Amino acid sequence: MTMGGAPIGLLSVETRDWPWILCRFEPLAGWESVRHLFDVQNEAASEGFPAEKMWATKEILDRGVALRSMDAEGHPDITPFMVYIKGGTARFRPGAPAP
Repeated sequence: MTMGGAPIGLLSVETRDWPWILCRFEPLAGWESVRHLFDVQNEAASEGFPAEKMWATKEILDRGVALRSMDAEGHPDITPFMVYIKGGTARFRPGAPAP
């Protein structure tokens, strides 16, 4: 998983609960610089999405989150429609392949 082109973590798919894909999350060196955004986003979700915390979701998406397959060449990056990370778990809703 990258954000703004910088690697922030590894996702390993565990199960699918359409439209969500549930994963194990392993942080990489770039994680600490963006962790606070996901913490605020998780707080917003648990509080019913108050307007004053929705900036975090917008900033996560604006920074360009992309998911890149490590299994095989030729798979396009995926730009998730929505992504949440909390502790060692992540979930995302797939979007279109990245340009």
